[in-house]
Amino acid sequence: MNNISIEFWLQLGVYLVTISVFTGSLMNRIKALEKKQESHNEFMKRVAKLETYDHTRLYRIKNIESSIKKIEMTMDEIKKQGRRY
Repeated sequence: MNNISIEFWLQLGVYLVTISVFTGSLMNRIKALEKKQESHNEFMKRVAKLETYDHTRLYRIKNIESSIKKIEMTMDEIKKQGRRY
């Protein structure tokens, strides 16, 4: 241990502090990215729910349009027969 100078230990200490600061900074950046990812995932879940809701509404609209067409066809048949509705 006498052969290793104080400069070596000081240099080693500086390296260790630098590595720990870098690691801490990197961990903070990873946590920030994880938070952003979680926010994005939550947004995508809400969009998926809206798309499902929109699909259901379009299906209901098509059913209503189909019913209206059937009613119009029935009314046309009644008109052809000369009856009133």
